[in-house]
Amino acid sequence: MKERPLRLALIFAAISFLASLIMIPYQLQIIPLPEAAPVHPAVLFASSAIQTALITLLLSYLGIRLSSSVGSQLNLWKGWAYRQKHEGFAKRTVILAIFGGIIVSLAISSLDRLFFVPSIPQLAQLQAPVSSRWLGLTTIFYGGIVEELLLRLGLMTLFVWLFYRLFGKKTSSWMFIVAILLTSVLFGLGHLPATIQAFGELTSLLVIRAILLNSIGGIVFGWLYWKKGLEYAMIAHMTGDLMLHAILS
Repeated sequence: MKERPLRLALIFAAISFLASLIMIPYQLQIIPLPEAAPVHPAVLFASSAIQTALITLLLSYLGIRLSSSVGSQLNLWKGWAYRQKHEGFAKRTVILAIFGGIIVSLAISSLDRLFFVPSIPQLAQLQAPVSSRWLGLTTIFYGGIVEELLLRLGLMTLFVWLFYRLFGKKTSSWMFIVAILLTSVLFGLGHLPATIQAFGELTSLLVIRAILLNSIGGIVFGWLYWKKGLEYAMIAHMTGDLMLHAILS
């Protein structure tokens, strides 16, 4: 079957829509809706899921179109979408991705507990609902699939392609490294609104915490996307979220 980027992008958008819906119970536990909500919760969540799907459609389509130019690997996903022969998952790389996700989760948890919690008194006062440990399982699809589509396939591929176009149409390792760092920092910055909502303010330590803790995973997942393929970055991200939201929480 001929490769059609829009076909794969539509598949990614549909998966993103479902992943957003699956995560709704967890969101309700973490951020309860006000009693006098201006719209019905079903409308609010449906519109949010549709918005996520549309953004995923745009960025994934862009990433698919640009990936061949910069050498990004989408072999497994393309094989499924276009009914092409593919080698399937490499067992050693799956193990590497799982190990990477575990290391990321342990690094984030340890850094937070050993440094940020003693330094930021408000953190010790935050207590997650008891049931959120199990509801946290619903986050692995959004984090592992949607965020990887947006950040790695979309933004990281775009950054590498821009460097590729600006610097002689030849990819170099530094382009991927800079793209990994940029997307990781942007992901951390994207958590600042949630930080403000949780603490009511932004301090220098809270900003550092949001950027640093969220960048750790981005570096590992970005390296896996670069060297091994998007599916392995997804596996690592899902493993990390499983550890953080269901096991270590």
